[in-house]
Amino acid sequence: MTANDAIDRKAIEEMLESTGGDPEFVVEIIDDYLADTLMRFDELSSALSANDSAAAKLAAHSVKGSSRSFGALRLSNLAAGLEKLSLESKLETIGEQLPELRSELERVTDALRAEQSRLREAV
Repeated sequence: MTANDAIDRKAIEEMLESTGGDPEFVVEIIDDYLADTLMRFDELSSALSANDSAAAKLAAHSVKGSSRSFGALRLSNLAAGLEKLSLESKLETIGEQLPELRSELERVTDALRAEQSRLREAV
């Protein structure tokens, strides 16, 4: 898998269209998403350390929803799986799957940074 297949570019195009064709605004939205998703990943890690299923569920749920909006479907699906595991209080299993989530987050970050460059060139 490459960074290019980490996101569905159609979601970015739809976002661009919904913002009135403002590429700089979409660049900012991507920055906000990436910062928030990294924070949620940290919250998920902290929740596991604290053995807090409810906090793990909230963090995974947030990553699931926002990632889907940005076309990061694999990341969204991984987060959905972690959300389900947190509902079942299977925190050890979440801990085992966290590296895969981190790896996918890195791929999504690379893909979205590439989209930001493409959007900036369109200005």
